Amino acid sequence: MCSSEETLLSVVYGSQTEQSVERQQRQQRQESVERQESVERQESVERQQRQQRQHRQQRQQRLQRLQRQQRQQSVERQERLQRQKRLQRQKRLQRQKRLQRQHSVERQHSVERQHSVERQDSVERQHSVERQHSVERQHSLERQHSVERQHSVERQQCVERQERQHSVLPVARTVCDEGFLFSINIVTMRFCVVLAAVVLVLRVSWTQTAEDTSPEQTDAAEQETDLEKKEKTTEIEEEKDVMVLHINNFQRALSKNKFLLVEFYAPWCGHCRQLEPVYAEAARVLKGEREEEGFSLAKVDAAEENQLAEEFDVGSFPTIKLFTDGNRNNPVDFTGNNL
Repeated sequence: MCSSEETLLSVVYGSQTEQSVERQQRQQRQESVERQESVERQESVERQQRQQRQHRQQRQQRLQRLQRQQRQQSVERQERLQRQKRLQRQKRLQRQKRLQRQHSVERQHSVERQHSVERQDSVERQHSVERQHSVERQHSLERQHSVERQHSVERQQCVERQERQHSVLPVARTVCDEGFLFSINIVTMRFCVVLAAVVLVLRVSWTQTAEDTSPEQTDAAEQETDLEKKEKTTEIEEEKDVMVLHINNFQRALSKNKFLLVEFYAPWCGHCRQLEPVYAEAARVLKGEREEEGFSLAKVDAAEENQLAEEFDVGSFPTIKLFTDGNRNNPVDFTGNNL
């Protein structure tokens, strides 16, 4: 009985120990499972954290990449804008240069056109001036021939008159080659001395006529005639003691002076300019005797006073005529051949 009990006890005890061992093993197993679970949990947490970290880094990298791309795009945009501006500036400059070139070419063409027109005008002017000069030369030659013919006729009449009147005029002298005679007294002798000086100057400067003047002198004369002309009245003005006559006061000067010596001149004539100081000196000498004896010297601008020049047949410059007793129909011409 005892042995059976012992065996039973040993069996019970053994079963209890086995149960306790199994329990312990189960506990250990549970603990190991829990440990594993905790490790797995930690690993999963770490894995999550790692993943989150990776996601964060990836996001940051993506953001950086985006920022880099945006920066590059903005830089490219700026470069593109600068390139476009540079191109527009270049195009503007090229357009301006093209326009300037066109304007300069047009300016050159207009200047050349003006020069050609001016050249044509000057050539036409020269041709017209030469034509006028040739016509004037022909007219002056014709006038000279007619004047010489008249002079020869008048000389013959003068000789006949001298032969007829030599008994009536005991002391007489020819004042000019046209044969005008008047008796010599104290007054006329003074006048003849002055006339002799004038005629001597004319002898030296009478070798050429008005048509031999240079184109420069004619141009100067044209410029002088373009000046403002004073209003012509019957009043007689004086210039260096020489009366200045025109169509309105010519008859008044004839009626006021018994002997009136008139020079028909042209402003562009060189001989007229040479005669001017001598003629003024003669007028100054006669100035004191003008009122007493009626001797006066006058001048007429024949280039301006065409009517008087045509009336007295003025064909060359200077032309000097002597009017006596207010008679304008038969003046005496001085040619400078003799006194």
